[in-house]
Amino acid sequence: MASAFDVTDQDQVRAGIDAIEANVGPIEILVNNACLQHRQPLLDVRLADWNRVFTTDLTSAFLVGREVARHQLARGSAKIINICSVQTDLARPSNAPYTAAKGGLRNLTPP
Repeated sequence: MASAFDVTDQDQVRAGIDAIEANVGPIEILVNNACLQHRQPLLDVRLADWNRVFTTDLTSAFLVGREVARHQLARGSAKIINICSVQTDLARPSNAPYTAAKGGLRNLTPP
């Protein structure tokens, strides 16, 4: 089963998660794994590219996780897994937006 929606768009996320819950069944486990990288020296990174990486790698996990959690918590059950990266703790040159976003995702995830 697949359900396509833009994980960076709050309205599409809400509609997509509601449709899955209504037509497929409860989402028991969510794995947030959407990501992309933009490799370029930090001084050359355009704000639009920085924002694109953060929106895809961090904001999407917040949006999808929040909507899924609304349903899960109402049922008394919640399993959400956020996929980070070794670069969460080990930054590589020319990959600052990805490293910062994955660090944010780690910190968004409770222990």
